[in-house]
Amino acid sequence: QRQRWPRLSFMAINILMIPAISDELERVFSRGYYTISWNKGQMLLETLEQQEYLKHWKKSGLI
Repeated sequence: QRQRWPRLSFMAINILMIPAISDELERVFSRGYYTISWNKGQMLLETLEQQEYLKHWKKSGLI
């Protein structure tokens, strides 16, 4: 199925994998800090997660 739907496969792997502690994880937390400012303190975790996935997919050329 990976060959039939390569983009969906890539997105699923990103969603379902558990990241190891790494520099990439620290960059994600750093981006999250800048995404959530004092004005956005009430942002839902799901909204932040969605924003981070969209940023990653755009950077990867999926969208």
